[in-house]
Amino acid sequence: MPTAVEAIDEGLHLLWEQNETAARASLMNLAVYSEDPDALGANTKLVEPLTHEHACRVLLIEARRESSNKHTEAWVTAHCSLGPNGEKAVCCEQLAFRMHGCSPGRLTNLLFAHLDSDLPLVLWWQASLTHGFGPDLYSRIDRLILDSQLWQDPQSEFARLLEIYKDRRQHFVIHDLSWARTLHLRLAIAAAFEDAYACQLLAKLEGITIAHAPSGETTARLLGGWLGERLQEGDRPVPDISFENVADRDHEGAIDTVTFHLGGSSLSMRRGKRFYHWIADASGVPQRFPSDPTDTSTLLTAQLGRGGNNAAYWSNVRRAFALSDD
Repeated sequence: MPTAVEAIDEGLHLLWEQNETAARASLMNLAVYSEDPDALGANTKLVEPLTHEHACRVLLIEARRESSNKHTEAWVTAHCSLGPNGEKAVCCEQLAFRMHGCSPGRLTNLLFAHLDSDLPLVLWWQASLTHGFGPDLYSRIDRLILDSQLWQDPQSEFARLLEIYKDRRQHFVIHDLSWARTLHLRLAIAAAFEDAYACQLLAKLEGITIAHAPSGETTARLLGGWLGERLQEGDRPVPDISFENVADRDHEGAIDTVTFHLGGSSLSMRRGKRFYHWIADASGVPQRFPSDPTDTSTLLTAQLGRGGNNAAYWSNVRRAFALSDD
């Protein structure tokens, strides 16, 4: 339902009048910022499944920074779950804004003027961190969701993210969807090397090759950073980790295969449609492990269900992109 920005409260009141049988639910604010044209429709589809698992007020912002005619369009809607009789049972509010001529100050004012009381703020930032993502914004959020796989210049963006993270004014937890895409793969590799035979072969490890989809290079490098951290032992050098872009294969996910080179033999973890397959060309029993989800909504829902501060994430980023704290 379209509404004027100054009439958002009236629009929400009217929305609930039209849904008398539904209960409003909200445990957090979820703001999604994008500079892509027509992002409002795409992001509405992404967050709709999430609202069935995490009750929230959704604020979608589509910024058209280059527009010279500064004005803002707004819409209100609701994502509703159905009860056993098909009636609307629980609904989450969604406010959508298309900002023409967006500036950092206007963005901050709009966002914080429409949050739901004092509930935590989760911000999904779908743009570069080098513009608009300043201390007035990041010092007031509780969780930051990003997808480094989509960055055009990951090296610069990670350097900027580390600079922000070291700012004492911030207190947010980072959830990088690019890192989340390999959660089950990392668990599978760790479980595979719990086998005594495979563990003994690590002494012969000469190198690792990570084959990835064309869009999965950043995810592959983060995985390589994690492998390097796990294999670091005293002053012993970490085996060479190389990357292979396999554009000629059908990809279900960012990572196709992780191969451990062991002199005359190898061990590999290859992704199938539903499972990771642990393959040994020397000996051992073939094993299968659950694969990672590929759709963004499922990844996002899982991340919002997690706690912790993702401390291990930073050590992998520093290694993968040669960043220091200096």
